[in-house]
Amino acid sequence: MASTTSFLATLWLMAVTYVSMCEAQATQSFMVYPTACVYGSGESYRGTQSTTESGLTCQAWDSQTPHEHSRNSTNYPNAGLEGNYCRNPDGEPRTWCYTTDPGVRWQYCSIPSCYGQDNCYTGNGQDYRGNAMVTASGRRCQRWDSQAPHPHGNTPASKPDAGLQNDYCRNPDGEGQPWCYTMDPGQRWEYCGLPVCGSGPTQAPTAPPDAYFSYTSDCYFGSGLTYRGTVSTTQGGITCQRWDSRTPHDQDYPNRFPLGDLRENYCRNPDGPPYTPWCYTTDPNVLWDYCQIPKCYANECYVPDGADYRGTVAVTSSGRRCQPWNSQSPHQHDRTPQNYPQAGLTNNYCRNPDDDTSPWCYTIDPNVRVEYCPIDLCTGWTGDYILSGDFTVQTTHCAIGAGASYRGTLSRTESGLTCQRWDSQTPQQHNYQPSRYPDAGLDENYCRNPDGEPRTWCYTTDSSVRWQYCNIPACFDESECYNGNGESYRGSRNVTTSGRACQRWDSQTPHPHSRTPENFPSAGLDENFCRNPDGEAEPWCYTQDPNTRWERCALNPCVAPSPTTTVPDYIEKPTSCYFGDGATYRGQVSTTETGITCQRWDSQNPHQQSIVDRYPNSGLEENYCRNPDNAERPWCYTTDPSNRWQYCSIPACYPGDCYTGDGASYRGTMSVTSSGRRCQPWASQTPHAHDRTPQNYPQAGLVQNYCRNPDDDTSPWCYTVDPTVRVEYCPLRVCDDTAGGAILGPDGIVYSTNCAFGDGSTYRGTVSQTQSGIPCQRWDSQSPHQHNYPSTYPDAGLDWNFCRNPDGEPMTWCYTTDSNVRWQYCSVPSCFPNECYSGNGADYRG
Repeated sequence: MASTTSFLATLWLMAVTYVSMCEAQATQSFMVYPTACVYGSGESYRGTQSTTESGLTCQAWDSQTPHEHSRNSTNYPNAGLEGNYCRNPDGEPRTWCYTTDPGVRWQYCSIPSCYGQDNCYTGNGQDYRGNAMVTASGRRCQRWDSQAPHPHGNTPASKPDAGLQNDYCRNPDGEGQPWCYTMDPGQRWEYCGLPVCGSGPTQAPTAPPDAYFSYTSDCYFGSGLTYRGTVSTTQGGITCQRWDSRTPHDQDYPNRFPLGDLRENYCRNPDGPPYTPWCYTTDPNVLWDYCQIPKCYANECYVPDGADYRGTVAVTSSGRRCQPWNSQSPHQHDRTPQNYPQAGLTNNYCRNPDDDTSPWCYTIDPNVRVEYCPIDLCTGWTGDYILSGDFTVQTTHCAIGAGASYRGTLSRTESGLTCQRWDSQTPQQHNYQPSRYPDAGLDENYCRNPDGEPRTWCYTTDSSVRWQYCNIPACFDESECYNGNGESYRGSRNVTTSGRACQRWDSQTPHPHSRTPENFPSAGLDENFCRNPDGEAEPWCYTQDPNTRWERCALNPCVAPSPTTTVPDYIEKPTSCYFGDGATYRGQVSTTETGITCQRWDSQNPHQQSIVDRYPNSGLEENYCRNPDNAERPWCYTTDPSNRWQYCSIPACYPGDCYTGDGASYRGTMSVTSSGRRCQPWASQTPHAHDRTPQNYPQAGLVQNYCRNPDDDTSPWCYTVDPTVRVEYCPLRVCDDTAGGAILGPDGIVYSTNCAFGDGSTYRGTVSQTQSGIPCQRWDSQSPHQHNYPSTYPDAGLDWNFCRNPDGEPMTWCYTTDSNVRWQYCSVPSCFPNECYSGNGADYRG
């Protein structure tokens, strides 16, 4: 009979789970929303029961009658607060609702468990072999033999006796109860919420000993559950209502949360996440508001999954104290300093030794094994996922490397001056507009580093101080460093100097490569940690950005290199043409491409500027065209008061050199890099030792010191003769896909750069004067002519003051800088000037 009962119970569980999944109103594939039963405490229940366990009718969630409350769909948008159905939006032990009885504010609802009492566990559930496969919050379990979405080590192969079948809830590692990894990329694992065999209905909570918690009075941890201070006014300055009062707002929080220390009218957070300390107000028109209480450990943060975190937070988000890592009481575990010697398991400080999503610890509460710690992200990461679209770790509290990816809100310089807005030209005129550096995060007046400075900076609102650096702390522990060229480095840094996340060494996506753990077994190629398997100058990694194959890592040498004050002779400084972006051009052209004479670099008339001070090594002599700030090509300020700056007309060196594909077949004679450094001969091992030799790559054309791509990189490159810069790409362009200098865009459209197809709507060249010779007005300027073109035509390539045809004119045109001439057509030649057809073109063979 027992086996028959168990079999029927199993069939019932499978049927309910199947019906629940089929009837679920799920919007996310990793959630299960049952309609006839509950998982765990019922957070994911989406059924239509609308009476309490005593038979009272539920009050609608969007109603404030007869009971005022804050549990509505606006404050809890994902809690399914529809109609007057039983729900659990705020972490109660079971589903509940407000009632329509003015004398009974709320009650629990009686909804059966999806697992039933027969699907239960004993002890800590290590022997559980049932088929539950949904967590207490309703998330689907990940299969144990799968590494997606969460990589892990609890596999059937590594733990053959743990019953790790399919996606069933199990306890392979001594947790407090059965659990599983979830299919939600943002939630690594959860308990399954199974009942303990022989347990009765859920009992009222009892208070754990105070010794387990760290109570605070002047700041709060996590969501503020353990805050016990005496602040009694809201962030808006309104006095708090007493918790034992029902005036002006009717509430019974002391009865609902007897353990919440709801004394006097002090700010508290009995609800838990996502709230922080709050209170009901004494203003009849304002139900409740948050309180102005600082966070404890406000300056502590972690990047990117917390594996590098070495701070001293030793308390969890619920306020529980952490168990020391070298202790086995009250929780036995194998995350010890001996087993994880590189994880910084010191004292009882929060850490992440095992690739979890953020720092955590075992707690000293015997009933709560593990909790995460109340430490904020320094970065745009959640787990293994990058929030920024350009594959960079965008930090908000600290700077990686020079701070190019910093996106915080600091807006004062290191001397305390207020920063000028980037979209303002007062009091400092400049050309660091958001439109020119669209990916640099030039928002408001926040400190940024758009141009490769040593650290973040801003223009100031003090007319006598043009700009200053900002003081933003480094994200990483600066004591972590590498010796020599970093071949022996075995740390867990996994971010490059530009903030890009590293690609895993055992992955071929997005960059195929041969630096794998199998090919370099002694190089420590673990996870996506920075390493130097092949004798580079310092630790590096392939990046997760498909457009950036590899970069050096955000690590410093343990011994800083000796500074040098002499200008090395390994830079090629052309005088009649330019390489790459022209940073090394040292010629004497001193007029712009429209014929305006350049302003002297040491002059402040007619345009104020401080370029010389900021770029002392950029050859800013006389009024010669230069490119000190990573612009597209050499430029200068002009002597025309109405035209601040323009590009210069200087030809590119190697104008006919180009490559196809990834450049593996390139056999040209370019022998200089984009920065102007001379290339090291391939047959030489000085100054850089390497294995890209003519003998090892006989088909790669490694002749003299010409740029090549022997190893499936993205474009031709070379080792440089500069001992401090090992490798750089060469300033070669991709060969045109069609005649006339055209580029095949990712949208399948051919964009021309020095001629026009048809009416020129796809022209993306740099002609910037009309057919009568008038300079064009910038598209992002409203002076002298007002218009709405950039916002109306976002895909029309309306850059700078270049001629374009966004609106179907017969040919390209622009607004002019002459206040008396609003606009004129431009003279851009046709890409196919001699091609034509007769009749209907049936005979055309061009």
